[in-house]
Amino acid sequence: MKKSSTKPAKDAKPGMIGLFDVAQRLGISVPTARQYALKGKLPFVRIGGRIRVPTEAVEKAQREGI
Repeated sequence: MKKSSTKPAKDAKPGMIGLFDVAQRLGISVPTARQYALKGKLPFVRIGGRIRVPTEAVEKAQREGI
């Protein structure tokens, strides 16, 4: 298993996290996190072809349940 790096990706923006981190924080799988984003349950932007989710949206999902 690949070890997670603590450094943000070089294309990451402050306040935005990738799907792996979204999945860990919400206790779901990465494919489920991707589906939540693509179906509009989580807002996202594509940066360099990768999906990034605002940390505020993840925190809100944690508080309210998704």
